[in-house]
Amino acid sequence: MPQKVNYYAVLSRAVATLERDAFGARGAIYDREHRAMLRRLALADPRCTEEEIAEEEQAFRDAIRRIEFPEPIARVSRAEAPPVPRDLDARREERTIVWREPEREPSGRPEREGRREREPTPREERRERQPTPREQRWRRAAEEEIETDPRGSRIEPPRRAAPEADYDYEEAEGPPPARSKPIFRRIVVGAQVAVLLGVAGLLGYAYWNRDIDLGSLFAMPDAFASSQRAALYEAGQANAKPVVGKATWQTRTEAAENRKSVAIVVLDAQVPERQIALTMSISREPDGGGMSHMFELQFAHPEALPFGGVSTVPKIVMKNSEADLGDDLIGTSIPVDAGRYLFGLLSTQDALSRNVDALRSKPWMGILINFAQGPAQMLNVEKGAPGQKAIADALAKWGQ
Repeated sequence: MPQKVNYYAVLSRAVATLERDAFGARGAIYDREHRAMLRRLALADPRCTEEEIAEEEQAFRDAIRRIEFPEPIARVSRAEAPPVPRDLDARREERTIVWREPEREPSGRPEREGRREREPTPREERRERQPTPREQRWRRAAEEEIETDPRGSRIEPPRRAAPEADYDYEEAEGPPPARSKPIFRRIVVGAQVAVLLGVAGLLGYAYWNRDIDLGSLFAMPDAFASSQRAALYEAGQANAKPVVGKATWQTRTEAAENRKSVAIVVLDAQVPERQIALTMSISREPDGGGMSHMFELQFAHPEALPFGGVSTVPKIVMKNSEADLGDDLIGTSIPVDAGRYLFGLLSTQDALSRNVDALRSKPWMGILINFAQGPAQMLNVEKGAPGQKAIADALAKWGQ
């Protein structure tokens, strides 16, 4: 059973503090005190029943009706009328109206015999219904505010009312008060901004000192171009049906030991049916040492390759067509470790001229692969427009 509250006395005292007694200002007070009542009922222990809540709602509405529409008391004479109390709170609480004897005209007929009871307005009739949709929303809001208001609900002392501006007590519902941003969130955001600025500063410093090359990060390589054909044949069986895959060509730049950017051609070839995924890079060897260009071949997941895995990559050829035998690039194969192999082109004048001309002009490339426990396979890769452009651009940067 909730503790009984004299809502009339509480609301009267709150209304009495208004500097301007206007309906909008009084409605704001009714709104605030009604929310406080709902919070108090929601936090009551033991929990209030629906009948008890309805009684409290009715008592609250009766108090508002008593303040807004005071009813005259029984007719009394001037001499019998009780004195009007001087205390403001008592006067607001009792709302006593003194009946004065009407003055009579010379004809002997009274000017008026008294006040007639007026008909209830539609707003008063609406207030008789319970509960209204807004009161239901208030009740739900009060239950949701239990966790955010652990002190419980109580009727707070009256505050200065909001200014009067088209306020409707029944239907107006203002936006919820804005909550300040937690200080912890501001600290986290500030720390993230500081970290980003620090990383950007370090990258800028490293690029200025040529420790890193950012060209590859912002370049738009040909990797986004359409894929080219890749076909795996058994060596010496060019007329047999190949296992088809795909390949992509692109160029990228890397920082060399002398802090100068160098161009590299990259080929990615895949034959899913044979679980072959090959990445091959072609770079220029500026220091000589008997090699003009270096092909680096890396097979992904060498333990999963067929026929016991790759043993060697003995040669690379350039072809005019997929079925053509092609011309061998003049060089030598160097095994490094499982799945990784090098193929260097000789740097003699004749070999260099022949190799560069074949790389530039031939539209197909063939890579011979020897497996440990099976027949040798020839991986034919189409250059297409992306591959032709990648190799031509790299040769131009290499001065060839």
